Amino acid sequence: MRLLLIKVATAACFAVITTGRLCACQCGATSYGRNSWEAAKLQTDAATFVFEGTPERFELQWSVLRAKEGELISAGNASSSKNVQRPWMLVTFRVQRAYKGYLGSLLRPGDEIAIMTGLGGGDCGAIFEPGLAYLVFANATRHSEPQVSMCSPGDGLRVGV
Repeated sequence: MRLLLIKVATAACFAVITTGRLCACQCGATSYGRNSWEAAKLQTDAATFVFEGTPERFELQWSVLRAKEGELISAGNASSSKNVQRPWMLVTFRVQRAYKGYLGSLLRPGDEIAIMTGLGGGDCGAIFEPGLAYLVFANATRHSEPQVSMCSPGDGLRVGV
């Protein structure tokens, strides 16, 4: 009986340890406020772009897909290789209402904006459905395209639902 208890305890410990490693994406609050309005203001201030929009195009982006015939591609860790990047999705939105952001000029209704995200799951990618309107909080630097993740404020928040 004691041996059975030890085996069950060992299996449970192993399951807990390995399960923790399966989930690579964990969200933590980045903006704390005294109330919901203050937290929303902090999140808006931290975002580069804030808009309501509808996803119109979805394009899988991956350096492996752009490789030329005969070109060598590293089979190593994609994050450590400069030539190979992890796959990601480029989602083009049609802006319905703009709250914050510039694309050369002020972001306006009717504009299109391309947003990078992961594929979903462990890479923290945001999931969007065509034809639905979303409130998008995207971040960008001078050297990168706007990006969102499942941890971004507004992720999955459908407008007018």
